[in-house]
Amino acid sequence: MERVRQLLEPHREALVAKAVRLALDGDTTALRLCLERLSPPPRPEGRSVVLPALETAHTLTEQAHAIMGAIAAGQVPVDVGQQLLASLAHVARATEVDELATRVSALEEQENCG
Repeated sequence: MERVRQLLEPHREALVAKAVRLALDGDTTALRLCLERLSPPPRPEGRSVVLPALETAHTLTEQAHAIMGAIAAGQVPVDVGQQLLASLAHVARATEVDELATRVSALEEQENCG
């Protein structure tokens, strides 16, 4: 990608002028490109979420249920709920890996002692 930028850089002004001319002449693709550069879509803000049910949930399953309940009750938007569930899935995977590593270590130690 950086190589492409280096190749286009000397032609930057001419390319922008051409895109503007095409947009003004009715080229809808060029028009969309120009408008997207002038006003890019807003990025979602990072916002904190407080879910009392999540704070009292002890297991990953209870936490997932708390998140789903908050989505269903309209306490959090669906996209935020999806991000929370995805984060919870990553935590579950990390926990699983840690537990497996602990079990393997215990088995290896047991085998070495026996």
